[in-house]
Amino acid sequence: MSLPQNRAELKEWVLRKLGRPVIRVNIDPAQMEDRISEAIDLFQTYHNEGTERIYLQHTITATDITNKFLDLPDSVVSIKRVLPIQTNGDYLFNMRYHYALNTIPSLLGFDLISFDMFNKHLALIDHLLNPQASLSFNRATGKLFLTLDWGHDIVEGDILVLETRTIVDPVNFPLIYGNEWVRNYTVALFRQQWAQNMSKYRGIMLPGNVTLDVETMERKAESEIEKLLEELNKKFQMPAHFIVG
Repeated sequence: MSLPQNRAELKEWVLRKLGRPVIRVNIDPAQMEDRISEAIDLFQTYHNEGTERIYLQHTITATDITNKFLDLPDSVVSIKRVLPIQTNGDYLFNMRYHYALNTIPSLLGFDLISFDMFNKHLALIDHLLNPQASLSFNRATGKLFLTLDWGHDIVEGDILVLETRTIVDPVNFPLIYGNEWVRNYTVALFRQQWAQNMSKYRGIMLPGNVTLDVETMERKAESEIEKLLEELNKKFQMPAHFIVG
């Protein structure tokens, strides 16, 4: 079987894996779509290949200052930090700028240790006088709250750069549909759904003196799901600080 490149191909791949067309797989198309969405969502939330580090640029608006929060895209899973950028271009009183301006022309003949130590000293002073705002992000609402004085510490027109973890969209990156973990987990979910659908025939003799072994199907599906979730947690999951939003 060739690896799937979209939802339709993933669905057909899984059904063939379960035995179709030799075996009739009793799952409604809507149930199939739900189980695929479930597998993709889990992959995007916890798998290290389901998200990527993206820097988002946001220009502060009057609405942001009034609301005192930022609305972020649904694709953002978590925020690691916020980097403010000065946009007024006023370097007159910028100590780091003047030191670099006077020092850089002569760096070729100087040891860089003193320059590096001075930069670290300036960074410490900047941290003490201008501590970074703490942040609170809720993925369900898409709102980013910053503990700062809106309208004073940050004004309309200022730019913030957000270091985020953003989900990888399988529509743009179809290799996700062919990912081994996604395929195996979708198979397990389909098997579990199939067993649930057929549980109403539990113990009933079907034509040809056949009795469905629903219990074995259920146990196999549950075992596969447990194994794959453990694999996701131990082998593929991102560090905790990347996924807590």
